[in-house]
Amino acid sequence: VGLGFSGQLHLIARGGAGAVADTVPAFWTSSDQGVVVGVDGYVEARSPGTARIQAQPRGSPHGAVYTADVTVPVLRFRQISAGAAYACGVTTGGLGYCWGGDSSGRLGNGPQRLDGPMPIPVAGGLRFQSISANREHTCGVADGGGVYCWGSGRDGALGLGQLFEHAVYEPYRVWGPEPAQAVQVGFYFTCALSAEGQAWCWGSNVWGSVGDGTFSGPRGTPTAVVGGLTFTSITTGERHACGLTAEGAAYCWGHNSGGELGDGTLVNRAVPTAVVGGHVYQAISAGAGYTCAVRREGKGYCWGAPADRFSPWTGRLGIGSE
Repeated sequence: VGLGFSGQLHLIARGGAGAVADTVPAFWTSSDQGVVVGVDGYVEARSPGTARIQAQPRGSPHGAVYTADVTVPVLRFRQISAGAAYACGVTTGGLGYCWGGDSSGRLGNGPQRLDGPMPIPVAGGLRFQSISANREHTCGVADGGGVYCWGSGRDGALGLGQLFEHAVYEPYRVWGPEPAQAVQVGFYFTCALSAEGQAWCWGSNVWGSVGDGTFSGPRGTPTAVVGGLTFTSITTGERHACGLTAEGAAYCWGHNSGGELGDGTLVNRAVPTAVVGGHVYQAISAGAGYTCAVRREGKGYCWGAPADRFSPWTGRLGIGSE
């Protein structure tokens, strides 16, 4: 069984020709604490390993004991995304797992709302290319390029057309650009990148985070980012987003009170705005009020809070120390 699996075990009595005759009440035990089984047969796979499960029919304490070995394989991840007090990852086989606190259903394991320190499968059995976690919601790109989101739908962050506060406890398909090559979640907003490099965003837009040229109300469905740019990658912070073009130019939009857009000002922007300096970057990552990028020759630059640097600067968070 997979790590995080839970379910009810049954001891089955079979009649002639192997037909099921009845379910036999039994007492259950496990040889390993990694696979916990209650006396009623409810089992949880909590850590990798192999456990021998024993079932003894009730009413016959000295009778036969039936056994079965249960193996929980080690999970190996090809991608992990850390959010606020939770994280999600995609295994080498493409399955999604999340762990940590399940505020608003952001772990995506269904209405049972399981949480804790062990990875729990994302409901639905989807195969993912990537998953993005942030605060109260989570999104992923499934095989085939479909975008799925779950968790808090506040301000339309899930892209389902609903702007009021609500929660979705398992992956829900988002209408939008398909196939998508990437999706990134921010603080009640989300951005995705189509296979052609077009950026689409939805959710909270009070800071211009959607990038549609306005600072108006939230967007409940995917909205094209204006400006005619195409990107090879996209990243979201708490209230801003950035993208890299094929030429390595960085553009950012949204909240900018800490200088996180890197355009030399502290002015919020509702359209993609070029990061100053003329650097050619190979990677970019947005955080909570700051942004960092790596130039093609390998040198790192950061800008934004807490140092209030509003243009690229070498060193940690743009404070000038290497």
